[in-house]
Amino acid sequence: MAALDSVSATLGGEQDLASVLARSFGFDKRGALAVLGLAIPLALLAFVFKAREFRTFDNILGGVVVGLVVVGGWYLSGHIGHLAEDPATLEENSSPRTPAAWSRSPSSRRRPTPSSFSCCGATRAA
Repeated sequence: MAALDSVSATLGGEQDLASVLARSFGFDKRGALAVLGLAIPLALLAFVFKAREFRTFDNILGGVVVGLVVVGGWYLSGHIGHLAEDPATLEENSSPRTPAAWSRSPSSRRRPTPSSFSCCGATRAA
C-alpha cells in the first residue's frame, strides 16, 4: 500500500465531467451540464446518421424501440418497483465489509442439497 500512496494525488472538488469543465474554464456548473447534455447526444446522433447505409426504416425503428425499452425499464425499476424499506427491519452487521451471513460460522449455515427444493416460500426435502 505504501507504493500506491506515493503516487496518489488529491483532487479538489467534484470529479464529474460538468464540474471538471466548469472549474477548468470558469463556467457555471449548471450551464456546463446543460451544454454537455445537448452536445454529447447530438454528437452521437451525427456519428450514427453519418453513414447513408444506416438510415433505413428498420434501423431507426430498432433504435427507437430499444431506447424506449431502456427508458421503460428505468421507470419501472425506479418508480413502480421502488420499495421503501423500514429502517427498523434492517439488520446490523458487525463489520461494514462483511454481511451478517458471511460472519456466521460455516456449520450454522443451511446448505441446500440436490434432493431439496424451494417453491413459493415452502421448502420440501425429498
